[in-house]
Amino acid sequence: MLKSETHPRKVRRIYTSAQRAKILEQSAQSKKNPSDFCKGIGLSVSALYRWQRESSAETESAASIASEFVEVSLPDVDTTIEIELANGIKLMLRSSGDLRSILEVLQTC
Repeated sequence: MLKSETHPRKVRRIYTSAQRAKILEQSAQSKKNPSDFCKGIGLSVSALYRWQRESSAETESAASIASEFVEVSLPDVDTTIEIELANGIKLMLRSSGDLRSILEVLQTC
């Protein structure tokens, strides 16, 4: 008997992002320990832990991006608004409450 006949080659399964998310959710809700859960679905424990780390990192990254945005309220009266951008450019805008015009100017920067 040849050596390759005694040890069949494992086929590596590729999971989509949606499948990974579903498995992570099922794992979190499972009362089984990670090892038993993974055995039950044919997944290595190391893959589960790697997916958990990656998911956590993605969540943290999305949260940090969201925290970079600042909500701005524009006054309803005629006024001048000065905005200093991160690259040092200063914008002086005269506003009469026309948000669309202000957004058009900001999009050109």
